[in-house]
Amino acid sequence: MLLKDVEKKYKSIVEKYVNKYYNQIEKYKIDKESLVYIILSIIHKESSGNPNALGDNGCSVGLMQLNWCAGTPQRFGVKNKNDLFNVEINIETGIKYLFYLINYFNGNLVYAISAYNAGEGKALNLVNLQSYVKDIFDKFNKLSSEKKIYFSYQFS
Repeated sequence: MLLKDVEKKYKSIVEKYVNKYYNQIEKYKIDKESLVYIILSIIHKESSGNPNALGDNGCSVGLMQLNWCAGTPQRFGVKNKNDLFNVEINIETGIKYLFYLINYFNGNLVYAISAYNAGEGKALNLVNLQSYVKDIFDKFNKLSSEKKIYFSYQFS
């Protein structure tokens, strides 16, 4: 599925849950529309928009490839692995996790997105994650270019 197709198919669901949980991270003054495009970019990167995606190891499930074996979805209330194939449950859980990570890293989106991919403990080792984060922000910039919203990022 192309990036624009992911946007068309899932944008309204993503917006619903960003609005629902935004109060958890509003102190960081991250624009809601930017968050929507970041999440759509994560969906595209993780599953190419396939709600039935299953990672090679069988642990990562659905659109946002939430890691069942690591216990990530369970931390946010998911009781059954198969529930993650439900688009709404997967997106809601993925957003809860991303917002948790934004708080964990005090609003640092680069670290939060890195941790989304690799886990909180590994996010500080950006060497292996630079390509993933760069791809997410490149996708974000592509999706949001018509709105004149851009993120730049730099690895130190």
